[in-house]
Order: sequence, then structure tokens, then C-alpha cells
Amino acid sequence: MTEKQDVYRDVLEEGFALHWYEVKSVLGRGAFGVTYLALDKNLDQLVAIKEYFPREFSSRDSGFTVHPSTGESQELFEWGLDRFIREAQTLAKFKHHNIVRVMSVFELNNTAYMVMEYEQGEELSRRYKMKKNLSEQELLNIFLPILDGLKLVHDAGFIHRDIKPANIYIRDDGSPVLIDFGAARKTIGAPTRAITSLVTHGYAPFEQYNESDEKQGAWTDIYALGACLYYAVNGKLPRDALARGSSLLASGVDSYEPVSVTRQGQFSDGFLRAIDHALMFQAPKRPQDVLLWADMLSGKVEAPALPEEMLRQSADADDNDATVILTSPPSVPPNARPSARLSVPPASIPPSTRAHSLSERSATPSEPVVKTATGFIQSIPSGVRIAAVALSVIFVLGGIFLGFMGGDESAEGMPDTRPDKTIKNTPETIKKSTEQRTTQLNNLLKKAENARRSGQLLEKDGGAIYFYLQVLKMDPANREAKMRVEEIIELYADGIRSDLAEGFYKKAQANIKLLQAAATDSTTVFKLMQEVRSAKASRQEINQLLEQGDAEFKAGRLIAPKEKNALLIYRSVLAVSPKNPGAQKGIENIIEHFVMQAENDLAKGKVVDAERNINNIFLADKDSAQARALLNELKAKDKKVGQTLAQAQRALKVGNITSPRNKNALALYQRVLKLDPGNAQAKQGIKQVRSRLQSQFNQYLSAADLNSAEMLVRKIEKLMPGTRLAKNTRSKLQKKKLASRPDIEIISELLGQFKKAFESRNIKALRRMSEFQPNRLGFIKQFYKNYTSFKFQISGFKHISRKQKGSAKITLKNLVNIRGESVEPGTWSRFEIVIRKNVKGQWKVFW
Repeated sequence: MTEKQDVYRDVLEEGFALHWYEVKSVLGRGAFGVTYLALDKNLDQLVAIKEYFPREFSSRDSGFTVHPSTGESQELFEWGLDRFIREAQTLAKFKHHNIVRVMSVFELNNTAYMVMEYEQGEELSRRYKMKKNLSEQELLNIFLPILDGLKLVHDAGFIHRDIKPANIYIRDDGSPVLIDFGAARKTIGAPTRAITSLVTHGYAPFEQYNESDEKQGAWTDIYALGACLYYAVNGKLPRDALARGSSLLASGVDSYEPVSVTRQGQFSDGFLRAIDHALMFQAPKRPQDVLLWADMLSGKVEAPALPEEMLRQSADADDNDATVILTSPPSVPPNARPSARLSVPPASIPPSTRAHSLSERSATPSEPVVKTATGFIQSIPSGVRIAAVALSVIFVLGGIFLGFMGGDESAEGMPDTRPDKTIKNTPETIKKSTEQRTTQLNNLLKKAENARRSGQLLEKDGGAIYFYLQVLKMDPANREAKMRVEEIIELYADGIRSDLAEGFYKKAQANIKLLQAAATDSTTVFKLMQEVRSAKASRQEINQLLEQGDAEFKAGRLIAPKEKNALLIYRSVLAVSPKNPGAQKGIENIIEHFVMQAENDLAKGKVVDAERNINNIFLADKDSAQARALLNELKAKDKKVGQTLAQAQRALKVGNITSPRNKNALALYQRVLKLDPGNAQAKQGIKQVRSRLQSQFNQYLSAADLNSAEMLVRKIEKLMPGTRLAKNTRSKLQKKKLASRPDIEIISELLGQFKKAFESRNIKALRRMSEFQPNRLGFIKQFYKNYTSFKFQISGFKHISRKQKGSAKITLKNLVNIRGESVEPGTWSRFEIVIRKNVKGQWKVFW
């Protein structure tokens, strides 16, 4: 990627902080957002950041927050934002050297940001210009790695949709990389939306001018890649798909120039035929898999020959590598909605399209009439007839602007066709009246056709249906007007039904009002009105269910009890409204909850809990990739636990209780408990280790081997700190040591401890080592309170060995009270202490 110095409006300024990313410049501005060059301050490296900012229905306020342009676009904005985040999360899983890597995605400023690797290199489009004649091998070295990486994307159900030389970079080491997945989308299961479409003329196939996902797939990207190679070998782009469709519509002949003809002999035949095969007008005739096409390009698989009718030269195609933003798909498939579609520029309408005259309608069925965009294709070969019919709809119904709210059914400015009662019905007047009527009908049909071609279908006093209804008022049997009225009604009917299926009830109601105003007597409109009323009632029920599901979720009843839980309720909504975003989001939240729980359980070694939460994920989504990944991690941990247990049992068997380091029974059992804290075998193993250590300690005490006992206790305290075994062995060892020491040594040590505790005012220590006479503890507390300093003196120490006791006289002198005054104490400052064993056999100070 290269930095661009163009000035863009409504973008983040240089230096703006997005978490730990600092915006450096703008790399580009597209239909769906802005791409920035930014610095990752954590890793100190440049990244490319794509901001979700659909310019068709969002804007940025004076600060930096992105919001929908109008209240009506709120739902569409949020839907697009959610899809941007979820698809970025999926794209982040693709790790391939020839596909730009998505590193992260996060929400901020009421929008989202996709963080990608910043690829530096040379655009393929620039290389095409700098080096005119690339060899076949050089082209294969560029495109085969791209195809290999694109296979990962396709297998995950995504297509790129904007492949062109400007989006293929050649790194400094010569390796290619496909960038800019901003237009990428799922090929299956995504809702149809009236959302901006990215189309790059020359590189986009016919089906890409249509937002119907079911018609796009790997073959869509293959067409764009074929166009890239076509440009490389031919020096110009192939004929644009719309222009080819126009040619098919007008003459039944595809105007595509096969490179297998124009460049024959300059490249291998199989290589050229593979390019032609990728650029077939009809999607089913193209390769359906990128690796199959790669084998065709490299000669491993023979590419099929072109049909005879295509093996000819056609008109030159314009070279235009500019992305064109269509605010609505120019085509109108049966399931497309006319809502919010804008008109196609007049330049895109082929000059051959025109309204039928009365003479054209009088042609017999046997005549080889080729009707244009106003009728069905009669003489085009059957192999291309379907595409031509679809194209005719594209040119005619490129966009629809909602503005008709009912009105006068008369044709404004049209002469009154009613016969003048004052004029006699002579042959001349009858002829003149017939001519006037014919002229009026033709004028109305032409106006209707012009309105239809410009996408104005229901506009008051100017929509196509308005003029067709005027024709039917004059000529109720007019087949052309009848057919067109039904087409427009059916077009809107499909859009309304699609709106109802996806939950856009307000939009459906608005469109049904338009139809009702335009065609009050239509049976189809009447049935649609009933469907809308029914859907409205169903929507209220669905909203109530969603509220119940959300309440169950907040209460923690995600999958239980069986008779009423959040998952059960959300699924009941999807049963009647399969694409309901609220129910889909609810189930996603349930899955996310259990994923987090399972991850935490695995991190803490709670294997049983982790397994239960993984099963809950599968209950919500039996095909969950996250659950499979967690299950694999759990199995790997189980395997590690089993291996470590086996090692611990072998170490215990051969007597390696606490050594060698990291390979002894105790260390191995402790390692198992870190992986699985509830493991019963490891717990039992540690009990056996403790039992053996206790037995060994008892042997040392019995043999009076206090040095060995001390070393063992220290090892226990190090390996099993704070355990009952460590405390008990230390206590027994201390008692054993005391029991083996001479009385005089113990008495002297305890006397020193008493002096130290008294002088440091440590009442707690004094209580622990003393047996007090009545009121002696109160005396100590009062003494410490009244005097800030004193001197503790010991005298008259006696040891009576036969009675196992000692005594000493204590004198408290040099007293200073709390006022700082020296005090001469009385007899209370002199007392005697006795050190001997109490009834429990413990050495204590009696005083």
C-alpha cells in the first residue's frame, strides 16, 4: 500500500488516537468506509485500519462520532455495523502469505475498525503500465499464489467482490498479496439489503450488478481475476458486462473479444482459453472453483473451447479501472426490493431501447421481431435469452424513487378523447378521431417507457404505472400496458414480501400504500395488504417473544429449564421469521457466554465444567467452529493429563517421591492438578506421597536421627508449604528437640525470651509463654499505659534440676511516666518468676 496525499472530507485527523493506534494519513475512501495508515504503538509497526463509515447512509458530526444520516437509516446502519464486525472476525482467521491479514477489530466512536497488516509494495496496475509485456510464467507467478489464498476465503463462505490490479500488490521480494477486503461478504445466508454496491467496470461480472447473494460465489471473483489477466495479455479491459448484455439484448451476440483468438500464438492456448473461460457471461459456464481454474491456467487441466458464436472479433472495450458506486443494483431480480433504489444514469441505457408502437404490437407471432427493453426477447438464441431478459430489466428498472402518494388518474396535458357531440360521425371525423387516439396511445406508451427506463415507476403524475393506467383507460385490452402494470406490481410485491421476511415492516407498509394508490383494483395488491396486516400482527407476537427471550437471558436461564429458556424462545422466533436479527443476535450472545465460560474453565483446569459448557455451545449451534476448537483443546489437555498421570504412577512405584526435580511423583501429581484441579487420581496419588513422607519422618524420630528429620521437614515445607503435613512434622520435631535438651538450656532460653517480650511490650508473646497469677495481666496493661520507659533487671537466678524448674527475681527500675517525670516505684516493682512445665508438659513462666 502507498500513502495518498489526497484531501478527504469527514475523516479522522492525523494524530488521532484509536486505542493504541495513532492515525498517520488516509490511504483511501470507499463506499463502505475510510482506510487509514496508522502506527501501532504497542508493537511499533504500521498498520492499515478500515473504518466502517458507509457514506450513503451515515455521517460524522463535528467531532469524531459516526452516526446514521437519518432515523430511517438507523436499522440499516446497525445491521451493516454488526456484519462488518462479524465478518472481520471471520476474515481474521485467514492466515495466508498471499492474503492480507486482518489482525483485529474493535468498536469505538459508534462505529467499528478493522485492523489489517500494512502491505508495502507496487500495485499490479502500476506494473502493468511500467512493464507492458509480462510473460506467461510471470503472470502465473503472480496469480497462482493469489488463487491459493483465495481458496481459504471461498471455503469459509466469503468472496472478495472487488478484485482488480489496484488491489493486488507485489512485495519487494516479488510475492503477491491480495488486499482490501472491505467489500468482502458472505455468499450464503446473508440478508438481501438495499445497500450500496461496489462495482468496478470491466472487472465486475453481470451478477455483481445485482445484490442477490445467491447469484454470487467463487465464480464472481474468478471473473474479476480473468479480467485482470485479460488486461495483462491484451493491453485493455474486456467488454464491460453491461455492454455485453446490451449486445446480447440487441443482437443475441456476445460482444466479448476472446484472447484465445486475438492473442493466439503469443501465449499457450490453454492459458488463453482459461482466461476466456473465466470471463464467460453466464456464471454457470465459468469455473466454479479457484483451484480448478488455477489448474486450467497452468495447463494441468484442459480448459474447454469457446462456443463457435464467440470466436470472432468484437468492438474495442474501454479501459476503465475505476470503482463505480451504484446506490442500487441496476438489476431487479424477483426477490429484490424496489425500496430506496435510485435511477441508473441515462448513459447506461442502450440506445436501442424504445417503446413499442401500435404497429409493432400488430406483428404476427411468426415474424422475427426482436423486442427491446419494453418486451420479452423473441428472436434471441435460447442460450442467452435468460440473460438478455434480465438485462432488459436492468436497463429499465435500474432504480426506484418513492414519491407517488396517489393522484388524478387523467393524463395531464392530453387532449380529451371523448367525441364532440356537435360533430357528425362522418368517415373523415372517425378517421381523424382514430388517428388522434392512436397518437395519444403511442405518446402515453412512450412516456411510460421513458419513466420506466429512468426508474420512475409509481411517481405521481410521472410514474410509468400512471401512464400505463391511462393507456388501459383508453384501451382496456392493451396487452403492453397490462403486462407492464403487472410487472411493476409484481416487482413491488417481491420487494414487500422480502421486507416482511426481514422485518422491515414500515418499509413494506409504505410500499403497499404506493401500490394501493396506483392500482386500487389489483387482486395482487389486495392480497399483499392482507399479508402486511398479518405480518404486523405476527411482528407484535415476535417482539413479545424477543422480550421474553431477553428477560430469560438476563435471568441466567439460557438453556434451562427445558420448558422455558432463552434459547428455546429465540428458536421459536426463527421458526416463523428465519432471518430475524433479534433472535439471531440472542443466540449469538448465548454462544458467546458459553464460549467465555469454557475458555475460563480450560484456563483454570476445570475440565468437567469446560466440557459441559462446550456441550452447551453445540446445543445452541451444532456446527460451531469455536466449540470444535475448544473441544480439540480439551482433548489435548485430557491427553496431557493422562500422560502425566502415567509418569507420576511410575515414579511413585520406583520410590521417586520428591526427587529427581520435576520428575518425581509429587511434582507430577501437582502438575496434573494444575491442568485438572478435580482429578481424583492425582489427589489420591498425593495422599500416597504424604503417607510415605510421614512414615519416613516417623522412622527418623524413632531412631532419634534429628538431623535427617530436620532435612526431611525442610523439604516438605518447601514442596508442600502450609500443608497439615508440613505443620505437624515441624511441631513434632520441635517437641522432640525440646525433649532431648537439658533443662538448664531450656530454662535459660525461655528466661531470655521473657525479658525480650516484656521490654518490647509484646503482650501477645507474654501471654503465650506465661501462666499468670490473678490480675497479673491487668497489671501489665496498666504498667505499659502509665510508664513510657523503664529498665528490666534479672537477679537471683536459681536452677533446681531434680524438680526440673528454675526461678529468678525481676526488678523494674528507672521508670518515667507519661508526663516525662522520673518515678521511684514501690514494692510492686519487684516480683519473682518460676519456669517449669505445666500439667500439659509445656515449659511456661509462672508469675
